[in-house]
Parts: sequence; C-alpha cells; structure tokens
Amino acid sequence: MYDDWQNPPGYYGSELYQNKRLGITKHAKHEAQQVVKYAFQQLVDIDASSLPRVIRFDRRIEKDHGVRYNVLFQAKEGNTHDGGKKAKQVTSISISQPFQPLQIDSIEIIEAMMIYIVVAVSNRTPQLIKMMKSLEQMSHEITLIVIDHSSTDGNIKKIVEHPHNTFQTYFLYAPRNIVKFSRALMLDHGIRYVYNELDPSGIFFTIDVDMVVPANLPAMVTSSVQKGRAMYAPIVRVMNEDGTSKYFDWGYGMIGAYVCDYVAVGGYDTEKFKYGWGGEDLNLVTTFLRQKYSIIRSEEYSLVHKWHPALEWRNKNTEKTTG
Repeated sequence: MYDDWQNPPGYYGSELYQNKRLGITKHAKHEAQQVVKYAFQQLVDIDASSLPRVIRFDRRIEKDHGVRYNVLFQAKEGNTHDGGKKAKQVTSISISQPFQPLQIDSIEIIEAMMIYIVVAVSNRTPQLIKMMKSLEQMSHEITLIVIDHSSTDGNIKKIVEHPHNTFQTYFLYAPRNIVKFSRALMLDHGIRYVYNELDPSGIFFTIDVDMVVPANLPAMVTSSVQKGRAMYAPIVRVMNEDGTSKYFDWGYGMIGAYVCDYVAVGGYDTEKFKYGWGGEDLNLVTTFLRQKYSIIRSEEYSLVHKWHPALEWRNKNTEKTTG
C-alpha cells in the first residue's frame, strides 16, 4: 500500500520501504499513476468540479492472476437540500493486469463508508476507554460493538452507551452459556448481532482492546474486502516491553470481512474454541480459504498492538487450544 500514490518508490525501493511502510517496491516507476488514471476513467457522471480523491491504493501479486490493484475513491463532501452534510460516497475499483493490459474486475459504489468494529473485553476498562478515545478521529465512519464478560473494574455498559460518544456504539453482554472469557464466542456474538440487527450487508473488523489504529482504518478495511471474494487479515506490528516492535506475521488476530460472508462460511468454530485461547482466528481464515476466498494479508505499519503483561484470564482458562 502506498501512503502517497502520486509519489511511488522507484525501482529500488524507498525510505518508506526501509521503515516497513511499504510491501511492494520492484515495479515500474509510474505504475501507480497509470493505474489510478485508468481507474478515474471508469468513473461516470462525475462533476469535474468535485472530482473524488484517492484514499487508498493497494497492489498485490497473485501467481495465478498476475498483478491486482484496488483503488478507493471518496467523493468530496456535499450539502443536502436542507443545508446538512451529505455522507461521502466511496467507490472501490478492483483492477487486474493478468500478464496483459489493465482490465476492470469490479466496481463497487458505497454510499457511505461504515465499518463495524467488534471488540471483546473482560476487566480491561482503562484500555477500552483509551481505545474509544482513539476512535473519535474516524467517528462518522465507524460503529463500535463491545461485548463484555463480567467486568468488575468499571461500568462498561455506561461507558459504551455514554450519550457524549461521538460515534455509534452498542453494548452486548457475553452469551449466557459461557462461564468464563471466550474470545471466539464473544466475537461471534458481536458479528452476528451486526448481521441480524444492524446491517446484514455491512463490513466488520475485529480488534483487540490494546490496538492503536490509524485514522484511515475504515479505508484500509473497505479497500481490502470484497463481498463473496476476499477477506482481510492484516499483519500488525507488535510492541515489545523494551519499546522495539516487529511484525506479527504468524498471527491472525485482526480480521475484516462482510458480515454476510462470515455467516455464509460458518464463522468461528465456537465448539472447538469455546475456551482457551489461540487458534480461533487461524481456523476462521482457513475456513474462508477453503471456501475459495482470497486472504488479503498486507503488512500494516500503522496497526500496532501495545505491549502488556500476560492477562490473568489466560492463566485461568484451559490450556491453549491446539490442532
């Protein structure tokens, strides 16, 4: 992903690549400009005075399909007939170059970008408050779903449902059939709540309460998922106790997809991973893969998991699930 698609790196990479902000570097110098120009040409009925801006550009190589791109455009903000602000329309254009000239794979118009962020907590109230504060920078493009299991370090329901929150929030109690923290069951409960009660065609993204997320998270997720075709499992940076960091390339803890796709493939295996920890996300990704979905697995420098001591519930739960 290019932070600045108008100035992509040259043939030998760039300072951005050295800082682990880019994943692909060996390509023609003007490739990004050519692809974005081609994507612009696919837009119809666009007023020249209000051309949309590019908010995300992705490039990946698939051995059976050549190079694939996704360009995410966002329209300039307009006014409604009564003087209010219109939601910013988003257009996602998927393009491939299968060893021949560029061709369009799909064009999806999204009237208003919205991501349903799903997080499961238990006695992590200070961390939840910090995370919610960081989400204010994207308040018009997210809805937060918090599932709590028996927290005693604060009134989670009151915090989540506080009327001064700048974004839409929903508080859910953990399912009654669990007696201790169950990440798989609680996230499944939250995702299915979105599907059944809020938006069956929406996009969800699961995060840990200790994550630091960038302001362009909604664009990152929207650009990376495709209904019936692709889900998002980014490689995040993990902070160490000494302040250093590394990419967590064998972990799959943050997952994004259309909620209808999640339901269609069966979701988390809540029987196998009812308790314990570890393996539930990898199992879910494998389930998507077996259903012929592409797994978008990009290194995301700005998705950071903060260091913290080992959590007490992990010691109290059963041993780590394997298999």
